[in-house]
Amino acid sequence: MVATRNRLAVVTLWTENALALVDLDSGQVRRVEKVCAMPYGVVTDSRRAYVTCFGSDQIAVVDLDTTDVLYRVTVPDAPSGLAISGTWLLVTHMYMGTLTVMNVERTPFVVGSATADTDGELARTILISPDGTRAYIPQTRTGLALISTQYMQDWFPVVSAFNLTEM
Repeated sequence: MVATRNRLAVVTLWTENALALVDLDSGQVRRVEKVCAMPYGVVTDSRRAYVTCFGSDQIAVVDLDTTDVLYRVTVPDAPSGLAISGTWLLVTHMYMGTLTVMNVERTPFVVGSATADTDGELARTILISPDGTRAYIPQTRTGLALISTQYMQDWFPVVSAFNLTEM
């Protein structure tokens, strides 16, 4: 996954357990830093990168100037997608239809969670509407949750929506 800050791209390197900072003007890698086990998603604000640590069920908060890991916040299993909306960091989880909500105004902490889709999985990403009022989580639902065996092999796309003005 990639997030940008000014003219830098912050890229997760899954197999290297690291982040790479890439200069977008030159295309050169400025530095590579170890961050956590199996980093997956990354998003940035003006000063920090937030990284989902798929292998350790954490969110790593990285200072973009020093690339030091400032905090590690424990979250539910298999965190994957991230989005920032104001002071809120929204985290999806790959194998379950759960959304974790964190406040990142100062020291990050988990506020709570919400169920996106009880049978949803493969929630790799989250998108914020242009006006910042809604979050959308594309997921997949398998036919295994259906009572009828006729559809056991089917996969169904679902999109869960959250009203961010009620947070």
